[in-house]
This record gives sequence, structure tokens and C-alpha cells, in this order.
Amino acid sequence: MFQVEVNGDTYQVKFKHYRKEPVIGTDCFIIREDGGWLGVGEVNLYYTDTFSKNVGRKKSLVKALQNAKFSKEDRIKFWNAYFIKRNGKW
Repeated sequence: MFQVEVNGDTYQVKFKHYRKEPVIGTDCFIIREDGGWLGVGEVNLYYTDTFSKNVGRKKSLVKALQNAKFSKEDRIKFWNAYFIKRNGKW
């Protein structure tokens, strides 16, 4: 989980990983200050793929940001916060 401030509003980004056969994947939630969901991204693993939390977080964050319809400048703020959360590792 991490927080991002965009245009004076604070958003939380949370991830949920699940590994219950046959569905394995990651969900990303962008949550407003009032608790409402602004964007949700869900990615499921293909049966020949190897499970990776980091890859799942990145792909689900992409989908959540697309659903939330943020501008490019705002999306950069989310990616910079994610980069800091990962201690400088992509």
C-alpha cells in the first residue's frame, strides 16, 4: 500500500494477491479519501506463466490507472510513488 497526492487529493493504492487454483492473480485498488474506489485493475495469470507479485502489481496498476482516467502527469506521480515504495527497484 502507498499513498499519492494529486491536485490536493490523497489516494491510497492497495494490492491483493490471490493464489487459489485455478485463478491466480493480482488486484489493484485506487481508493479516494472518502473510501470510494476510483479505479480497479485485475490481472490473472496465464497457466504457463510464473507467479510474480512485482509483475502483477505493475500490470494491475496500469489497468487501475486506465480505469481511473488520470492525466499523464498524474499517472507519473503514481509511478514515482510506486518506485519509492519498491526502494528504487522496478
